[in-house]
Amino acid sequence: MEQWSGFFSTLAGAAAALLAVSFVTFQLKIEIWRRGGRLRHLTAVFTVWEFGAPLLIALIMAMPARPWRVAAILTGLIGLAVLGTYWVTYARTPRSRRESFDRQQFKLSFISLGAFGGMVVAGLLWEQTGIYLLASLSLWSLLSGTYEAWVYLELPSEGQGS
Repeated sequence: MEQWSGFFSTLAGAAAALLAVSFVTFQLKIEIWRRGGRLRHLTAVFTVWEFGAPLLIALIMAMPARPWRVAAILTGLIGLAVLGTYWVTYARTPRSRRESFDRQQFKLSFISLGAFGGMVVAGLLWEQTGIYLLASLSLWSLLSGTYEAWVYLELPSEGQGS
């Protein structure tokens, strides 16, 4: 397990930096939250969690016992809970209020189901396979979150059309 300490230390730094950038992104586009309603808020929360999950995993891995199984299962379950909340909100949002951005996010959310479900599964596998799967899904989460933040930044502001 010691051979993973460098990886998870680097992961923590990258996740923390990207998390900070996502907060700036969402502040720059704050007006989208005001007109987007709860569905748009949950998209932002989910994007933040895509950066927060690898950061939490890396911080848990820095603990003396390196409880990677706890890190995998905990972050996966939180991700699935946020995703479930998003799906319920999407289903309750009238079709007339769903923009193309919201429909695209809903379709892409099924990839996140695999990623966060995979984190839970990783915590149940034997160490050699589970830790590689957890590390891979952590990297995927950073890439996915970066894409989400970029798409959010590209959304037109109020007055620029939708």
